[in-house]
Amino acid sequence: MKKQLTLPVLKKQLATMDKEELIQLIAQIYKTSADGHLTVDEIFLGEKIWEPALAEYQEKLTKIFYQKSFTPRLKLPDMKQANQLLKEFQKVCHVPELVMALQVHYLEVATQYTFDLGDIPLAYYNRLYTIFKDAVTLMAKDESGKLEKLFFSRLKKLYQRSQGIGWGYGADLEYSFGYLFDA
Repeated sequence: MKKQLTLPVLKKQLATMDKEELIQLIAQIYKTSADGHLTVDEIFLGEKIWEPALAEYQEKLTKIFYQKSFTPRLKLPDMKQANQLLKEFQKVCHVPELVMALQVHYLEVATQYTFDLGDIPLAYYNRLYTIFKDAVTLMAKDESGKLEKLFFSRLKKLYQRSQGIGWGYGADLEYSFGYLFDA
């Protein structure tokens, strides 16, 4: 859907509204938009609101790959749905360690699924490689070293496990991981 208002026009419109109208508008956005709800929660409650959301997204991702008690689904997981969950969380959450936590969780679940089910089509591994590369890049850009401290060992384990997977997946991860961190 194409935007009807530009940001400058929106700001002009908002400037003409009184306090009560602005409160009603924000309340309406809060009630009807998941993104708006999370944004307002973060403004008033801080970054702590993202931890329960992360747990919820991790659970949803796991269910895409596994039925009850880690029994792998026999048909291929809905990667479009999994990717949409990741994209949705990245869009609303601006806490790098939580975004990376979801990326790494996605990779861990998807890698375990590969070992449980067997060989999967190339497109599956291409998507996992992209997520791995994004996570490693995010970690490399973090000047504080916090992401490396939190996720290096998990990414290294994923890299090591990938060496037994076909379609060039292990070589792709070796390139990304080894290039940046001399694994």
